[in-house]
Amino acid sequence: MTLTYYNTNHYGFALATVGAEAMTIEYYLLDKTGTQWSKATYTTTVPAVQPRVSIAVGGSTVTVSWPLVQENWVLEQTNRLSNGSAPWPVVSVPYITNAANISVTLPVAPDAQFFRLQKQP
Repeated sequence: MTLTYYNTNHYGFALATVGAEAMTIEYYLLDKTGTQWSKATYTTTVPAVQPRVSIAVGGSTVTVSWPLVQENWVLEQTNRLSNGSAPWPVVSVPYITNAANISVTLPVAPDAQFFRLQKQP
């Protein structure tokens, strides 16, 4: 998806284009005499927006789901939280995809379980 925004005033105008990976702003400025245009371009990456995770427990299973908004997100799981040293292995069971969500259903574990989404390159 690309979003384009245009703004103008008597000194010039700006055109902003926002895509999935980057945002570019082009500035077109008129000099003081009103006869010469100059152009400046600024490009930056767009940080990935992390999808919202939902967790539902039903009987002996837990289902973790998130919106199907972007590709390359994987579910990671750990049974303990620490100062960054706990491993977060990727959940490798089949991911189920429908028109709106991605979900993973796992058996309920006897101990605590923590989940997070991680963007893959």
